[in-house]
Amino acid sequence: MEPATIESRAWSIFDRYFPNRLEWARWKFAGFLLLFFCIFAAIPYTLSNHIATWRGVSVGNIEIWLDREIPFTSWAIIFYIAYYIYIPVVAWIGAATHRREEALVFFQRFIGLTWGVFVIFIILPVEVTLRDQVVFEPGFYGWFMSDLHAADLPFNSWPSLHVFQSFMMLLIVRAWYLKENRWPMALAIVAWATTALIWFSTLGIKQHYLFDIVTGLAVTATAWHFWIRFSIIQTER
Repeated sequence: MEPATIESRAWSIFDRYFPNRLEWARWKFAGFLLLFFCIFAAIPYTLSNHIATWRGVSVGNIEIWLDREIPFTSWAIIFYIAYYIYIPVVAWIGAATHRREEALVFFQRFIGLTWGVFVIFIILPVEVTLRDQVVFEPGFYGWFMSDLHAADLPFNSWPSLHVFQSFMMLLIVRAWYLKENRWPMALAIVAWATTALIWFSTLGIKQHYLFDIVTGLAVTATAWHFWIRFSIIQTER
């Protein structure tokens, strides 16, 4: 039996309500992907975070000695925030005419996996108790840290969404560009280094444990290998 086409893997609701999506201007399709993500991933994250906080339950202690040995690093907030640039960038790259259906299927599965992480936050919550190490410096860094703590309550431990999502977005862009022979060494170094700094930032500003980083990487690697790449990147079949 022939494998299903990329088009047939897009949810039927898109065919019903957005049948002309392949003809849209690039900015419109990118905006559509971004809005899709915000409605079905960003908003539910806030809800799951507040549910876990409301429950006030921590199922265990996953802190190890190294979590407190890593010093608070105020400048790491820059890379923590830089993660949010990834989403519109991936939406824009995916909105290229020849990638649109692959991008839509990717975002479908990406959001589905994200919902799986939300379930873990709710049923197996772990409170991050490292915030006592945070130093609220005056000025730019301190202002961002204050806002982050007000918006992001400490029941979003494992697996780290920042790690899982940034890694997954890096892998899809890498796969697209490799397929088109557009992944030179310089770009690869910048992309991997920036993503690694995002991972470090979650530790440096005391938002996550090392366990959260490891599980975030494991979720991404497993999902990419078994559910994402062969279903989306046609040349990798």
